[in-house]
Amino acid sequence: MTATAQALQFDLFTGAPMRGERAMPVFMGSDTCPERASTTKGAQERDLSERSLAARDNHAAALAGRKALIVDCIRLAKFPMTDRQIKEKLFGESGDMNLVRPRITELIHEHRLIECGEIVDPVTGDTVRRVWLA
Repeated sequence: MTATAQALQFDLFTGAPMRGERAMPVFMGSDTCPERASTTKGAQERDLSERSLAARDNHAAALAGRKALIVDCIRLAKFPMTDRQIKEKLFGESGDMNLVRPRITELIHEHRLIECGEIVDPVTGDTVRRVWLA
């Protein structure tokens, strides 16, 4: 027995439940959604345009290059560094933390870096990780 769960949509301005033509059914879960049932193929199996494939390759190359910069930065510093210290060395104080933080996490998952302690960040006052070469 399969139960179909359907969420109610609410009007953005009044907060009242929407009924009739204005309300579109929103199905919960991939088993009950007719649109998702036909697109269950993985990203690898989908047909991608040449532009999409080229963009994916270019993006992957850029991220790999940034990972190499991060590893080199730590190697040259010769001491464990925080994400912010790495960002400031590579991109300056005005750089975005999102340029390094996700890449550092990926490097940890790839066992190329390890977390080796914590320190209080002088900018935010939060306790943050320090990373070193694995």
